[in-house]
Amino acid sequence: KNLRRRTCNKPLGVYCGIVSARTIGGVMAEQATRGVVFQVAESDPGKIAAAVRNVNNVLATLGSETPIEVVAHGEGIVAILAESSFAPEITALVANGVVISACANTLERKSLPESALVEGTSTVPSGIAELVQKQWAGWAYIRP
Repeated sequence: KNLRRRTCNKPLGVYCGIVSARTIGGVMAEQATRGVVFQVAESDPGKIAAAVRNVNNVLATLGSETPIEVVAHGEGIVAILAESSFAPEITALVANGVVISACANTLERKSLPESALVEGTSTVPSGIAELVQKQWAGWAYIRP
């Protein structure tokens, strides 16, 4: 088909009834809060250590005014368990304002109570959905 651009007498920013500004997850793209979301989905200690190191590097470079969230799901949930060898690092991240989110679906599947998590962490209904929503809102996505 040969599609031709139509013109109309609409205000600036509107093209024949279509708003030119993008909405992302119900938020205007220009007003979206920019942040960095990290995915931790593997139990490999080397990958977890890399994720913690990456989060600390971003925090040091961009500062605490940049929202940072770590989403742990699947096998990566071990990274944020209170019994994990990474618990001290996760606690320090929380103290520095990093949001640490556990996938509630994973907790349920693995029969883990929320009390098994490092203190200060939170849960989200679905880790994958949380990652998607953050990306829709314009957050940078990192998977170390």
